[in-house]
Amino acid sequence: KGSITGYATQGTLGYIYEQRGITVVTPTGSISPSFYIEPYNQGRGTGNFYPYSLSQYGNWTCFAAEDDITSFNPLLGPPVPIGGTASRSIYNDLYNAAGNPVGKLFPTLSAGQQGLQYWLAIPFPNGQSKIWMYQFDSNTWTSQQYPFSVTCIDLIATS
Repeated sequence: KGSITGYATQGTLGYIYEQRGITVVTPTGSISPSFYIEPYNQGRGTGNFYPYSLSQYGNWTCFAAEDDITSFNPLLGPPVPIGGTASRSIYNDLYNAAGNPVGKLFPTLSAGQQGLQYWLAIPFPNGQSKIWMYQFDSNTWTSQQYPFSVTCIDLIATS
């Protein structure tokens, strides 16, 4: 499966993300064993291939798997590819990256964009970056090029 690339808690369960798989951690409520650890069998082979792409908001996680951007809410079923028609362009950028791509799930944004969004920032060798933005409400991707290297993403409040 590969090395551990992330961890998220969703409800009472924990999920260990690996490059090519997900492992479920279930608390037992007793001293020994404290947890059951077992492979997540739905979405076999899908994992968090790019470690810093994993982001969580509520029960949702998004991450860049080996071949598609993926969202996962265990209450709704197995991991779901969301790259769609943008996937080829996103992965072309990922293959040309000069550092770690960074992902972030946002609950809401301003400037007319509301609802859950996933952003993936990809730094390039020329010192520039591209941020790919996925809007869950419309299932659409947009991108924006920046003349500097983006190494982190966080919420910024403006009035």
